[in-house]
Amino acid sequence: MKYISLALLGLLNVAFAFAPQQEESQDHTLDRMRYKSCGLKISPKPSPNPSAEVIGFMYAPIVCAQWELTKDINADFLENMISYAHGQGYASKAYLKYEKNKQMIDFANSIITLQQQRVNEIRKLIKTLKIQEDKNYNTFIDNAKKDMQNLIKNMKTIKETSKIKTDYLKALIVQSRGSIAVCDQILKLTQNKEVKTLASKIKQTEEKQIKQIQKML
Repeated sequence: MKYISLALLGLLNVAFAFAPQQEESQDHTLDRMRYKSCGLKISPKPSPNPSAEVIGFMYAPIVCAQWELTKDINADFLENMISYAHGQGYASKAYLKYEKNKQMIDFANSIITLQQQRVNEIRKLIKTLKIQEDKNYNTFIDNAKKDMQNLIKNMKTIKETSKIKTDYLKALIVQSRGSIAVCDQILKLTQNKEVKTLASKIKQTEEKQIKQIQKML
């Protein structure tokens, strides 16, 4: 499942132009997720445009992931959520290169920890799935495309400034809202109790995170 805006890729190119490229990330699930079209190795060197770097990493895993259509809404939803989790994790790691405030460092590290725990939880659930074609798959795909288009549209509203903290937090809010939209979609379609429970948990966590960030801005 891959819906990429040329404008978005242009922005990502700014963020990754300075970063060493790698053939393939070892971070993938069931050999189905690949990050071949964008470099996702965080350079230890500072970027000439820190905000572009952080925002780029926030969205790169989502727009650059190549999805194998399984025809199973639960499997593809879970793969999708892994890319969202990676986005927040990568962006937070990049952000830490520029932040010296202890409170913000602790906050970014908490995001990294939370998203890694989420990835681990999702991967564990994926292993229990019996992949099968779902009658609601076309609806799922149509909605997934709309969610991606909305994410790109909302991302464009973030203006890169010299205030990297503000840009980072605004990008997190947009990405969290994107995660919520994806969860809302699967909650309407899936009959899998474990997937429903996880989607509800992710949605509640992201809603809480948005409220926390809004107080920080």
